[in-house]
Amino acid sequence: MTQSTSPSSKPQPESDEVTLAECRKLVKQLPLSDHPGVFFEAADWFNQFASDENSEKRKFALVERGAEHGDLDCKFGLGFCYSYGLAVKQNEQQAIRLLRMAPQSCHAEAAYELGVIYLHGEGVRKDLKKAVQWLRIAADAGLPEAQYDLAVCCQHGEGVRKNYSEAVRWYIKAAENKDTDAQINLAGLYYEGNGTKKDLKKSLHWYRQAALNGDADSAYDVGLAYERGEGVKQDQRAAVRWYRRAASAGTIPAQVALGAAYRDGNGVRKNKSKAVLWLTIAAVQGDQTAMQDLREVTDSP
Repeated sequence: MTQSTSPSSKPQPESDEVTLAECRKLVKQLPLSDHPGVFFEAADWFNQFASDENSEKRKFALVERGAEHGDLDCKFGLGFCYSYGLAVKQNEQQAIRLLRMAPQSCHAEAAYELGVIYLHGEGVRKDLKKAVQWLRIAADAGLPEAQYDLAVCCQHGEGVRKNYSEAVRWYIKAAENKDTDAQINLAGLYYEGNGTKKDLKKSLHWYRQAALNGDADSAYDVGLAYERGEGVKQDQRAAVRWYRRAASAGTIPAQVALGAAYRDGNGVRKNKSKAVLWLTIAAVQGDQTAMQDLREVTDSP
């Protein structure tokens, strides 16, 4: 269904407030023909080109009408709305009923939503076994967030027998699909040797991937690896580069480490002013090590 993307093509409400009842009345005038999917297409158009409160109500009214006429995509969309309370009062029981009808095209997403609902007991009785069943369906379909949640369940024995090897297997799948949390947890398991052989090179690899995805704490862990020579040749300059990256993003241990590097001249030219700067930043946030180091630096000649 081709629509113009120009601003003028956005539907404009006739008043400042459009009620859900008015939206329902409006969409009842749409021709149903033999294609109830037209409502899902219309809702999808609103999703792309309109983002105000009234458009949310219109989207809900459209998928609701399509669902009434049997469109499975609309039933999935409606279930999603009820699950998160989008333009309608949150109702997890209704969400579950609708999500169970999801078509193959939405099956993984629907299974994941059901898994999360049962995992956290959102509006229904918490049921970890059911959560794992649905998460596994979504994970098998390749959904990274489901693969991560399933790995966590396997690691901690939630709804399934604790199994570190199985956790590692699912973390790897999620990590390869660029899930940052999975990359961090996988790096930790390789570092400790839980569920897999201890492998500092692989640990460093996944911490680096998480850091490149924007996780500041992982950037600090990469710096530590270079400073200690864990999984890589010891390189103080590289350590400082990663510490600086993490410190600039607000990671307190990295700020302390960077301050210490400037104080001692490890991997960088000794610079008392910069040492004081980074240690002060960490100290004012309550870090005890930074406070102690700061006293020593300021007391030294």
